[in-house]
Amino acid sequence: MTNQTRLLPLLLALAMSQACAHTLVEGTQIDDNDDNREILAMLDAVQTAMQKQDQEMMLTMISELYFEDMGTPNPQDDYGFEHLRDVILPTTMKVAGKIVLNFRVHDIVVEADKAHADIRYSSRARLDLASGALWDSHKEFNRLQFQREQGKWLITRGL
Repeated sequence: MTNQTRLLPLLLALAMSQACAHTLVEGTQIDDNDDNREILAMLDAVQTAMQKQDQEMMLTMISELYFEDMGTPNPQDDYGFEHLRDVILPTTMKVAGKIVLNFRVHDIVVEADKAHADIRYSSRARLDLASGALWDSHKEFNRLQFQREQGKWLITRGL
């Protein structure tokens, strides 16, 4: 599986986020505080960007410190912000066709200027490949990591 096809389900998971918070955000078990609301609002913005397949909008929510090791010890599949910006996002946005996704935020944990959101998603997307259209489905758990930079939460890992 290429980095692009691995990234697509995770981007799709973000795409369908819904405000799901000791007052709780309505419909969730997530504490209702400013940081959690900001992260949920960013996930909603990611949803909009993915539905519009708007790469520039996506990039406004991703830190230049972004780094992904793909969960393997092999440094060959690691990539950072530049590769995400120049290769993965353009390829993903070009290939992604119809997107169907359900997504639930299970938890948000904030510690100073770092945070993570645990999500569970199921996605189905039509990939418009050179060999023809292909439907791809995923059900998975994922953790997105964030860092506050200049007063704004940005994604640093997990796409």
